[in-house]
Amino acid sequence: MQSHRRMASALGYAGIVPMVLGMAAIPHPLAEQALRFYGLAIVAFVCGNAWTVSLMHQSIQAGSRIRLLVASNVIVLVAAAAALWLHAAAVFMTYALLFVLLLGLDLKVGAFAPQPPYYRRMRIVVSVAVAATYILAALRV
Repeated sequence: MQSHRRMASALGYAGIVPMVLGMAAIPHPLAEQALRFYGLAIVAFVCGNAWTVSLMHQSIQAGSRIRLLVASNVIVLVAAAAALWLHAAAVFMTYALLFVLLLGLDLKVGAFAPQPPYYRRMRIVVSVAVAATYILAALRV
């Protein structure tokens, strides 16, 4: 169990590295593209977690589970639309907002309550770091 915990935490924290490196490499055009697509991938990944949580917790009211499914889809669609159509600074600010919103869902929606404390701590640190990195990236482009 401890090795699983350590691996989940290490992977979560390691996910920050590409974002920080991409932000540091701005104004290189590939840095902007990498941040654009990596951010979209991570938003989709976190929203996939919301799907799993919603589908696995049968004890949560159906209406709450449906709202979580719909919200996670809307978040991915917003991120994808931003990635496709917005200037880099707007994309990065949108991502920062979406990562904060996703953290809020994790902390406030009852379906996420069974998450272990170490995971919640990691999600808070990673989400704040990622949102801050995207805000800094938006200021650099």
